[in-house]
Order: sequence, then C-alpha cells, then structure tokens
Amino acid sequence: MRHAIVAGLLLVVPGAAVAQGNTADQLEQAARYHAALDVERELLLLRRIISPNSPFVVTHEQRVLAYKYLGATLVVLGQRDSGIVYFRAALERDPFVDLEPQRFTPAELAAFGEARRLTFGLGIRAIAFDTIDPRTERLGFTVLTTHVADLRVELRSARAQPGLVLYQGITDGPRELQWDGLLSDGRLAATGRYELLLAGVSQLTHRPDSVRLYFSIQQDHPPLEDTVAALRPEDLLPEQHPAAMARAELFKGLGIAAAALVIPRTVANGQLHGGGRTFANGIAAGASVAGIAGFIFRQRHREIPGNIAVNADRRARRAAANAAIHTRTGRRNRPVMRRSSVSALAILIAVPTLAAGQVSVQGGVLVGRGEHRVVDADTLVASGTLFGGALAVRIGERFQIHGEAVAGHLTSAATPSLEDHDVAEAQIVGGMKVRPWLFLESGLGFRSFSNSLARQHWTTWRIGAEARVPLGFDNVAAVLRGYWIPLVSASGLSSPDVALGAGVGVDWRGRRLAISALYTLERYDFPPRNGAQRLEELSTLRVRVGMWWPRTSRAKPSA
Repeated sequence: MRHAIVAGLLLVVPGAAVAQGNTADQLEQAARYHAALDVERELLLLRRIISPNSPFVVTHEQRVLAYKYLGATLVVLGQRDSGIVYFRAALERDPFVDLEPQRFTPAELAAFGEARRLTFGLGIRAIAFDTIDPRTERLGFTVLTTHVADLRVELRSARAQPGLVLYQGITDGPRELQWDGLLSDGRLAATGRYELLLAGVSQLTHRPDSVRLYFSIQQDHPPLEDTVAALRPEDLLPEQHPAAMARAELFKGLGIAAAALVIPRTVANGQLHGGGRTFANGIAAGASVAGIAGFIFRQRHREIPGNIAVNADRRARRAAANAAIHTRTGRRNRPVMRRSSVSALAILIAVPTLAAGQVSVQGGVLVGRGEHRVVDADTLVASGTLFGGALAVRIGERFQIHGEAVAGHLTSAATPSLEDHDVAEAQIVGGMKVRPWLFLESGLGFRSFSNSLARQHWTTWRIGAEARVPLGFDNVAAVLRGYWIPLVSASGLSSPDVALGAGVGVDWRGRRLAISALYTLERYDFPPRNGAQRLEELSTLRVRVGMWWPRTSRAKPSA
C-alpha cells in the first residue's frame, strides 16, 4: 500500500506542473495572436482557458490575464460593452491590472478606462521580503484606487493599540507610501504581526470598499535598552489657569458668603432668634473679600507654579534618563530604539507616591466666641470668649484625625447671674478623602455646662462631610461642613428629635503655618415634656493658628 501511495504522488505532481505550464503556454500564444490581430483564434483560445471544463489548472493571476485579453479582443471585434464586462472582471480580481499603451489600441485603452470608472476597488501590492535600517531607510507600500476616491491608509499592530495613519485624502490610481518603522506612540515597531488597512469611498459611485494586508516584522538584533518617549500633552499638567478662572473665584467667594448667611436662617431654630448671626456675618464678609481679592489676583497671575515645577521636573528626569541610556548604548555602538522605558516611568511615579505616604502633625491654639441659647421654661442666652488647643494628624493624602478642646465662661448680662455658666468641650474626629475636595467624617464629642448650682454632661456622636473649595490664592480654601448627630446623651434630658450641625469658614495652609476661621452651629430640638419643649443651640466662631510638622509643600499640582 505504501508503494502505491508513493507512486501516485510521483504521477500527480508532474501532472500539475504540466497543467500549469500548458495554461501559461496558451496565454503566451493568445498574446501573440493579439499582437498579430488574429482575434478569432485568440478569442477561441481564451474562452477555452476560462471555461469551467478546462482540463488545465488556472491560477488567479492567469485568470486575470485571460479576462484582460478577452476584454481587449471583444473591443477589437466591435463588442465594446462585452469587452468592458471582462475588463471589470479583471479589475475586480486585481485592481493593479493595466493595459500597456504600446501593445493595445486607443479603442481598447478607452474601453478599459470606462471599466475603471465603473468599477471601484482598492489594492495593496504585496510586500517583498526586505531588511531596512529605520534610521536611514524606509519601508515602501504601494496602494491603488481604480478611480478617484477618498482614501485612508492605516497601519495597525496586533496588540490593538491606536493605528498609525499613513495617508488620508483624495487620490486616483497608484500611490507610493513610506513608513519609518515608528508606531503612533513614537516607538519603534516591535517584532510581531501587523496589518495595513485601506478604507475608501468612491467619488464617482459613492460606494465604500476596504482591503487589508497582513505582514510580519522581525527585529534582527536583541532588544536594546529603551529610551523614554517624548512627553505628550496629556503627560504634562496645565501650567496656566483658564481665562474664566478669575470670574469663578469671585463667584465662589460670594457663594461661600451666601452659605454663611443662610446657615443661621435655615439650620437654626427660628424660635431661638439666634444662630450666631453676628459670627456668620463675619465669615460672610471675609469670604466676600477673599472672592474679590481672588478675582483681581487671578486676572493678573494665571500661572500655576506647582504645575510648572512638576512639569520641569518631569522633563529633567526624562532628559537625564535618555542621556544615561544614550551613553550606555553608545558604548556598544548599537542603534537606540525609541521605546518607553518602564524603569524611567517608575521613577516619575514613585517619587510622588513616597511623598504621599508621609505623616504630618499639626498643633495649634484656638480663640473664639461662643453663644449658647436655650428655650425651656425660661429663655437663656449667654455668650463669651473661648480658648483652647487643637491637634491634627494627616496620614498621606487620604486620611486625617483631628481633635479640639476649648473652654470658656458664658455670661448673659454685664452683671453676674445664675444664668452665667462655664462650658468645656473636647472632640475627636476622623476623616477619609473620597474626592480631592471632599472628606467623609465621623467623631465623638464631650461637653459640659456648669455653674455654681449644677453640672450637665453631654456625649455626642456625629457623622457628616467636609468640603474644601479652593479660592483665588494658593493654599486658600473655603470650608463647608454638614453633619448629623444620631447619638446625643445629655444628663437629665431625653434624646433630641432633631440634632444636626453645619459650619462654614476660610482656611489658609502654608508650608508650616496654618490659619483658619470657622463658624459652626449645632441645633438640638428635644421632645415636648409637661407641655413645654426644650430647644437648644450652640454657635461658635473659632480662629485657629497651627504649625505643621514636618513642613509641608506649599505648592500642590493641579490637575
């Protein structure tokens, strides 16, 4: 059985070669008949070649050539429309097919031109095996449209990265394109499989068409040490504020002032006729001044110093990394490939990450005014000066813990009375940054009110959020707070039905010194008892001066 199979192979292979050779001989004979104007014998021979019953193997290229000569023969015989049909069949199979002017008559050339206008097709000539040096040589592509068309030529990698557009525009006929071996990201094409995609729309028939050619690239040397690609615009931070930034700063300042005026009129209980409106008016005035000053400042100073410094540092690191790589590769006398360096990018990213992992501590002193209002059987209004201290710990850029302790003596009139009392308060709050401008917070508070007759202890737990809105100057921000107090334990009192708080202020943070002014209001509405309802609120205006350790960065980059 093995001998029979081998013998069969020996018989079949020569047979195929003879068949192809007979087809080639017949096409050469048909070309000679055409040159001698023996079109009747040429027509008979060509129809025998394209016939499905032909005993010979006909390749794709041979069939295209047969259609070409068959169309020309029919034009000579006066059958122009039939000749155009065969010309179109040849063009549909190979858009590069053409008639040589020295071998064909003007009538045949005119009919072939009409076939081109009626048939829209795109073609890419096969790429021959070649070796190039991308520093001095280019890889050539030949593309073609059968008639005028809007063409786009794109080279893509199998890695699904954005394609490189080699040509886009109106073209007619063949066009030579050159490729320097660089991809859309500026890197040298790596070893792998690529595709050349042609997509076009006919300007005559408005029909679309596309064709693609796959090819492979093999680098003939081991991968070299990569250099850092040029920094793209999206790799750099904006170095100037937009022109509309000045107006935005003004509106933000006025908006914060409006928030300060709204809090005592909405959050506070109207029956108490208080809410620390004097404190709110002070914050509103300060925010308005900050907004106007920020408007003037941003009109004159649009640059962002922090971003400029970061961009300069990135450019310097890239230049230093590339210089070192050029030095090392130059010693080996090898070409340098423009490919992004992972190690260099790691340097650019790791440095800010390490800085963000530091722990900063702030200690400071507090001074302010407080106002305590109570409506029960009687009405109590007492105010006074508060003194205290604050401690804050910031862990990286996301977490912070801060605590405050204040105390003071509140009086209800110029002369001492039983309504005068002392207040002492301590609180500790933890927060987590969920947005660059927003912290979620939760914490405990301990407070006591006392006079010569009694002492009342409070314990509260609150949850809420703090928003920081940058104002016109570097490191100046408006602070907005809102929180709900779900747990309130006050000696001698039941839990309140309503317990909430709000605050607004202005904060400035330098490299070491920090100054803030904050207005806060807490409201407590207790359930009615014995026909009377206790309403209570505490409003404060606190000015805090603190010092950071270690010293923090003054200018922070803005995205």
